[in-house]
Amino acid sequence: MEMEIKNERHHKPVQQIQHPFHEQHPLVFVAEQSNEGLKACCDGCGELLSAPCFTCIDCNYRLHKQCAEAPFKIHNHPLHPQHSRGGLLLRQRPYPRVEPRYGCALCKEKHNMFVYECETCYFSLDIKCAKLSSSYKFNQQLKHYIHPHPLTFIESPMAIDVLKRLDCCRCHEPLTDAIYFCLDCPSFIIHKKCLDVELPTKINHPSHHPFHKEHPLVFVAEQSNEGLKAYCDGCGELLSTPCFTCFHCNYHIHKQCAEATLLLPNHPLHPKHSDTGFFLQPRLDPHGDGVGLYGCALCKEKRNMFFYKCNTCSFFLDIKCAQLSSSYKFNQQLKHYIHPHPLTFIESPMAIDVLKRLDCCRCHEPLIDAIYFCLDCPSFIIHKKCLDVELPIKINHPSHHPFHKEHPLVFVAKQSNEGLKAYCDGCRELLSAPRFTCFHCNYHLHKQCAEAPFSLPNHPLHPQHSEDGFFLRRRPHPDDDKVYGCALCKEKRNMFFYKCNACYFSLDIKCAQLSSSYKFNQQPKLDIHQHPLTVIENPMAIDVLIGFNCSWCHEPLTNFISFCFECPKLFILHKKCLDELPTKINHPSLHIHPLFLDHSDHDLFCNLCQKQHLGLFYSCSLCHLNINIGCALPMSIVEDKSRHQHPFTLLRRRGSFICDACDTEGNFVSYICSTCNVMVHKKCTSLSRIIKFSRHNHCIFHKYFLKDLTRQVCKICFKEVKLDRGSYSCKKPYCNYVVHVNCVLEDDNLYKVIEEEKQCEEFSEKSSIIRVIEVNEAGEATKIEHFDHQHCLVLADKMDEEIDRKCDGCMISISTLFYHCSECPFFLHKTCVELPRIKQHWFRQGNATLYFKDFQKCDFCNQCCSGFFYKIEELGNMCLRCAKVADIIECEGHQHFLFFDFKCKENCNGCGNECSRGAFRCEECRFALDFGCLTLPQSAVHKIDEHMLNLTYHDDKKQSYCDICEQERNPSLWYYSCSICDTVAHLKCVLGEFPFLKDGSIVPSYYYSQPSYYYSHNHDLKFVRKVKGYHECSYCGKLCHEEILKCEEPTCNYIIHYKCRWD
Repeated sequence: MEMEIKNERHHKPVQQIQHPFHEQHPLVFVAEQSNEGLKACCDGCGELLSAPCFTCIDCNYRLHKQCAEAPFKIHNHPLHPQHSRGGLLLRQRPYPRVEPRYGCALCKEKHNMFVYECETCYFSLDIKCAKLSSSYKFNQQLKHYIHPHPLTFIESPMAIDVLKRLDCCRCHEPLTDAIYFCLDCPSFIIHKKCLDVELPTKINHPSHHPFHKEHPLVFVAEQSNEGLKAYCDGCGELLSTPCFTCFHCNYHIHKQCAEATLLLPNHPLHPKHSDTGFFLQPRLDPHGDGVGLYGCALCKEKRNMFFYKCNTCSFFLDIKCAQLSSSYKFNQQLKHYIHPHPLTFIESPMAIDVLKRLDCCRCHEPLIDAIYFCLDCPSFIIHKKCLDVELPIKINHPSHHPFHKEHPLVFVAKQSNEGLKAYCDGCRELLSAPRFTCFHCNYHLHKQCAEAPFSLPNHPLHPQHSEDGFFLRRRPHPDDDKVYGCALCKEKRNMFFYKCNACYFSLDIKCAQLSSSYKFNQQPKLDIHQHPLTVIENPMAIDVLIGFNCSWCHEPLTNFISFCFECPKLFILHKKCLDELPTKINHPSLHIHPLFLDHSDHDLFCNLCQKQHLGLFYSCSLCHLNINIGCALPMSIVEDKSRHQHPFTLLRRRGSFICDACDTEGNFVSYICSTCNVMVHKKCTSLSRIIKFSRHNHCIFHKYFLKDLTRQVCKICFKEVKLDRGSYSCKKPYCNYVVHVNCVLEDDNLYKVIEEEKQCEEFSEKSSIIRVIEVNEAGEATKIEHFDHQHCLVLADKMDEEIDRKCDGCMISISTLFYHCSECPFFLHKTCVELPRIKQHWFRQGNATLYFKDFQKCDFCNQCCSGFFYKIEELGNMCLRCAKVADIIECEGHQHFLFFDFKCKENCNGCGNECSRGAFRCEECRFALDFGCLTLPQSAVHKIDEHMLNLTYHDDKKQSYCDICEQERNPSLWYYSCSICDTVAHLKCVLGEFPFLKDGSIVPSYYYSQPSYYYSHNHDLKFVRKVKGYHECSYCGKLCHEEILKCEEPTCNYIIHYKCRWD
């Protein structure tokens, strides 16, 4: 319905229509283009809006003039002659009350737009595809053996816009000539010439392979470009000719895989069941649930490929490993005490490709000589010489320890170099002989820890529940959500401990192994302390107490002591000191009022040491002064030459002072060294001279003043370091690393004490992940073997093809020198190849181990990623992008240096999220960044713009919108933009939810939560970035187009949006 109204301002008639698909408001005719139109799309065809058009001013509903005037019925269409009488009716998708049906028969899309739909069947055409000229020639006439459905002929496909962006499924060239296409199968479009001339002939064997019965396989005799980019579905190797191919579903198998025998009567690697034979099967068994399928007995992999399975047991061999030459000598003859299963002998392991990248589990050297390996245990491969000569003998006890049931433990009587570098998993002390060791997984126990009793009937330190007993456990324990530290040493380390069966009282195995000669006596509760005290007659016989001093007199614990198990390291007194403890003192530094003995049930601040303490205090209620008993009677002389070469003498003061060791203020009590002319806190008399700090590669030394240096800033807090005060600095030439004392010692997890300077060697990052095969004249490795790839890698500086390739290690685009595999699409930056297998990361003092994972969430940037990760002890998994970030950085989005602050909880200036695990912040201004924003790609590609989108940090506009989601964007946060086209977009809109996840990655079922019991699913899922066809989400019922999770089990049609699975 058309009508005209008068525009009062311009006195011109305005044309309006009432469209049936938008009955709420009239649509106003717009004849000329406006800036607003450039950012809107037509609700009829989905294309960018242009004039002339009709627009609803109230709700931004827009239609091109040709879409608004489109006929509501097409009586017949050449693409659907079957039901030409009924015609095609114009409808709007999504339908308000009807579930959507199939996508467009021509472009295969299912957009929210106008469609013409047949009322008799599910045939539909988008409005763009339906507007075909009568000059287009369609003829549904061909029934070809290559495809099960009739093929439709189009003589001039380039005249149809929607076909311009598609390619031939055979030659992958644009559709410039006549084509055949199938209205039922979205991906089958082929040139007529490819079908008539270039298509290889089909042979009768195997016309239908037993593992691919849907379509016949076509024989390809010569190599094509397509073959270089595909993989054999039989062996998983890069596809090469001759091969068999299915053009419907891109199923390919090498000729030798297609013709592989379906039955092997026997195999030398499995003589036990040679009478039953081996049967060829696909890894994804269409008749089973996939549960219980083990990996290949030789290469230990479990890839989706053909394999031979023993008909009697669960023995498997991948098709590649099964096709072993008869020249290989196998002899399953050895049953050795070191391993519970029979060991198979291989004389020439280097002749088997899959064994070339593995090492001996004993000496960790390559398998160049004869070996023994276990077909049941993936990690047990050992040289014959290591098994025969170097291996220690095993004793019967304990063959299997209850805390390590996987493998037997082997007894080692003599010390070896390996033992010097390992720690006992029972007591966490440095490993020494005699000991028990598991060579499979590097599990070690001292002999006394391995033979420790599993229960103690009682213990003198805990008489309250002596009838309940103590049981040996390991920490961390999988069933414990609340386990306290040791009652004696107050530590909570990952080690064996004895726990009371009635309460949370526990003792580490070292502390619990007390001699029966120790006499404990629990005193009655005293007024001066809130907890009962335990008397220990001979404390020096207990190793853990040797390092402690009396809290009152500061002398070693040489005789009777009173000890509190509730107060960690704060209440240990000689019994004599406790009996003679004065109730009132006059402190030498405070002559105004006397101080009275008192105890506190909560932490109090000591005015002398400036720390919080719990327990006994001397207090003055008039001055509000509190002094912990440990500070009330300080030692007159402190001497420890391992910390300072001269003794410190007590100096009492009336006021405050500045400590020369740490450059902070102190009160009342100080110590002086008259030789060095320095005054320090009591705690600073015992400062470590040398420490190894996680944020620096070298050891750093404490100095009271620095020579020959200009103004320096602390490399932790970025505040000035006074050169005439104490600090830690590096002694290496040309290394000006300097830090404040309190900054570097703030977190015990970030440093360790070095007792002697001769131990202060370079903490080199060892264990290379490559083996160099060839080098060039400059000594640069040009061909290598990588620990996580089966083929050799070759150095290159540019891609053969101009496509966006990503590094398989860090998932960032390849732009500089890189290594690549000539046999499969595997790429690594040169910097990623040069990473060490084990390194010390600045985030924590301790080892970080490199490993590869198909799907893993980084605990630092919170991104789900593929590639290499570093496992950091007690912290989690760090992706390679985060691992490459230093603790001090320069960022293009900020003018100042940024340093990592563990205590920073500001909101990130890049994304606006709270930085819960610390952040990189600026000392000059309030600017912070988390790991996620710091590791964003500097540029990215998106279909919204033909140019590269660059990461942009500032926007002067007060209000801005994302050109992808059309939602309002916070101009203060980072975004991607194109300076040429003025395109702006949210970070996540450009990168997607999983920018660093490789397409085809397998997501294990234990990673995802279960959103609803209606869609229970327990199989591993495959991540697919772009899905072909039209699938409905198994959870929300909506269409799945991008970034979905799909079950690979042939009998399971489970598919789900990523956000439905994780939201």
